[in-house]
Amino acid sequence: EIDLIDLANRMAQIDNRETYDYRGFDSVELDNDSGSDVFRIYPTNLIGFVNLFMVDADGNDKLELVGTNNADSMLHTAAAQYTVNGVPIDFGGITTLQLTGLDGADTMTADLSVLAGGVTNLLADGGEPSASGGVVADSLSLTVAGNARITQSGDFGSGTVDQAGAVTVDYTTLEALNIQSNTAGSTLTIRGTNDGDQIAIAPVAGNGNQGRVWINDGTVMTFNTAADANFGTAVLQGRF
Repeated sequence: EIDLIDLANRMAQIDNRETYDYRGFDSVELDNDSGSDVFRIYPTNLIGFVNLFMVDADGNDKLELVGTNNADSMLHTAAAQYTVNGVPIDFGGITTLQLTGLDGADTMTADLSVLAGGVTNLLADGGEPSASGGVVADSLSLTVAGNARITQSGDFGSGTVDQAGAVTVDYTTLEALNIQSNTAGSTLTIRGTNDGDQIAIAPVAGNGNQGRVWINDGTVMTFNTAADANFGTAVLQGRF
């Protein structure tokens, strides 16, 4: 059975069953021993605990962290921890991790080289396209262990980042994707869609070996976000 465990403020609900109200705890832990469950948490509004909020799953579950309709900060602050608008959420036993930004100009980060070992798929959803009137708004900044490949989708602001034997990232409605590697001399491959594409690449002036890639009107991709950040080769590929 697949359960949806929904948390906001100090209220917890499993599927459409009764609601649990908790308050005054030092720590709160959600524990799942079996089944493929979805934990959906709204960290910004969480109350009723002081120090630790922990999701302890069984190795076959999904954790969705949901932002607000304002500009959200969804930061990867430890191997098994995300901090959303200042509220830390610890987790274990999660295979799919989803960041949902909703409206506003959201900032998301992920260090895939240290992300908790059980996570195989990261989903990043920026929400409404560029709520700032066309200016770069929702962004995802990635650190990978070595070589990586970005494949742009035909849908606006969407695509996939994959690495051999490591976490796969699927992103949607993002205006900016920033990526750097932990291994010197790594190769970044950037692929277009299955349609006729316009692909452009340019250096970022005054920023070491940074480069920027545009495919059609999709997500703006910047590699070697920090100066001299290890991608030694960038390969651009069409797909049709």
